[in-house]
Amino acid sequence: MQIRPLLLSALLIGIAQVATAQQSYPPFADEEPLIAAVRAAPTPENLRKLGEVRLKHAVILRGLAGDDTGGPTFQRFLLYAESAAKLAPGNPHAWKVYGAGLLMVPEWPSTQTLAEEAFRQALAVGGSDAASGIGLGQALFNQHRFDAARAQWERILRRYPLAAESDVLGPLNLAYILSGEVEAGVAFYDELVGPEAWPAVGLAQGILIKHLLDRTGDDFWQARLDRLDDYFMNTVLSGEEAQTWVNLRAKWRKVAK
Repeated sequence: MQIRPLLLSALLIGIAQVATAQQSYPPFADEEPLIAAVRAAPTPENLRKLGEVRLKHAVILRGLAGDDTGGPTFQRFLLYAESAAKLAPGNPHAWKVYGAGLLMVPEWPSTQTLAEEAFRQALAVGGSDAASGIGLGQALFNQHRFDAARAQWERILRRYPLAAESDVLGPLNLAYILSGEVEAGVAFYDELVGPEAWPAVGLAQGILIKHLLDRTGDDFWQARLDRLDDYFMNTVLSGEEAQTWVNLRAKWRKVAK
């Protein structure tokens, strides 16, 4: 990626002003000699070194920010993550950190299109990996591009089936429902790792099957639901998914009365 002069000036900020916070941040001490080196000779190597230091600080700032996405620490984290990715565009980890930060603020203008671009860059320079592929799906989902999100998640989970955990299966279920492809979702979970061999997948599939049962009243879906119920009650006796299933079944029975 070629750094244009104006962009380079922005990346080399000694005092960085962030979005609407209107608060200035001095550079960290270990940045100063690297900023001077880049100003003197903006070679790819000098840019990379500054990017690595900014990535280090981005990761630390992310931890310090916690869930406070409205505070200056998070805003500074996002600034440093963006700068790290653009200074060292061949580093997939920098793009992932930046993309993950953008996913946290879907209400901010343009963040989800930027997150999509960040995860696509991570995949382009680093090859396929579960975190980037799942992040890309989430960025598409947050843009209400449900068919595209579903297709992306299916591609990445076929390659990394053990990444099928609740943080991706929850929004994937919503994508199936919102795109009107609920039966396709049930079939995908059958294909993936087998809903009765992976509790998170079984739970996600059970929710989709209950959705179909409520719509159709078909005995076929009732039998599928009963089979999953037997799996959770007699095989998976503990764990978060099992407890969630127990709670859901109790709720469903209460509603049915």
